[in-house]
Order: sequence, then C-alpha cells, then structure tokens
Amino acid sequence: MINDTTARKGSAAPADTGTCNAVFPAECALDLVHHLPGRLRLRSAALKRNAHAIEYQRRQLAEITGVTSVEANPSTGSLLLKYDPTVVPPANVVELFASRGITAHKATGASELGWSEELMTALKRSMLEVIAERLMLAIIGVAA
Repeated sequence: MINDTTARKGSAAPADTGTCNAVFPAECALDLVHHLPGRLRLRSAALKRNAHAIEYQRRQLAEITGVTSVEANPSTGSLLLKYDPTVVPPANVVELFASRGITAHKATGASELGWSEELMTALKRSMLEVIAERLMLAIIGVAA
C-alpha cells in the first residue's frame, strides 16, 4: 500500500490538482456532486477508468474517523461515501477532507439542495396543492 508519506519522499508533489497521476493519485480534485447528512458522492473525471487512482482515493477516504463505508465506481470516476454525522458534522466534511490533503469542491452547476431534496420539495408542494384543492371541493360540496 502506498501512503502519502512514502510516496512523497524525495520528490515534489505536482502543482496541478485537477488531474490524477499514477505517482500521486491523492492529488485529484474531487467534485462534491451530492451531499446529505451521512452520505455524499464525489466524482472526478481524472478517476474515470483509473482503477489505481480511484482505489487509492477510496482507501484514503475510508481511513477518516467517522467514515463507515466508501464505494468506488471506476466506470464513472465516482465515490459514494457514507459517514456517521454524529462523528463528522455535515457542515465540516469539506474542511475535514482538506485537513487530510483531499481537495473537494462543489460541482459546477450543482444546486444548493441535492437532487433528492429538490424532489422532496416538489412532492410536498404537489401534495399540498392536491390537499388544498380537495379541501376546497369538500367545503363547496358541504355549502351547496
């Protein structure tokens, strides 16, 4: 197993964090694609079809206290990380990664809410509209 200390001895780390390379796969910039308390998805085009780099990142993330599991998908270059929100406060996840030398930033074009939160908001709105409509019809029916 390669660890950060062993891999970096005697050479400088590359300055570009937007790409992964075989020597320093931990130098990948990861996009935070989706985040709910206890679960988040990270993705990097540099990890796509790079089994060595994605496995290295998976192991690095799995070593963080509070992380319960990390699933890697080399086909998409994504990592699904599950963690205990009582150990790792959701608001501090990115800072925790940074303290471990892992660069994670919000994906470009990602909304403030995750897609599942947006879906739940839309479903709640639709349900409230249906309930309001039925309530009005019931009131009109009783009044008639």
